[in-house]
Amino acid sequence: MSLDDSGRRRPLSRAEITENARRVEALVAPYVGTSLIDFDQSIRPLGCEVRVVVEDGRGIGVFMDYHGRRVNVVVARGIVTEIQSIG
Repeated sequence: MSLDDSGRRRPLSRAEITENARRVEALVAPYVGTSLIDFDQSIRPLGCEVRVVVEDGRGIGVFMDYHGRRVNVVVARGIVTEIQSIG
């Protein structure tokens, strides 16, 4: 949600969601290649949270809700190997 000109809440546009995802991914990308624990500890001070969506080649069922500061990652043997998406 965002605020309109009168201060009322409104849904984010597709362009706002895309731009937010780019900003968040740029913030957390330097930590790809670290352990899941280190990744999590590194991005929390940035206001982000991590969610594992693939671990050791197996997809993990997750809700399809949107949180603009949530980083969905792929983990292999405890190492974050990829940012799959933001949200």
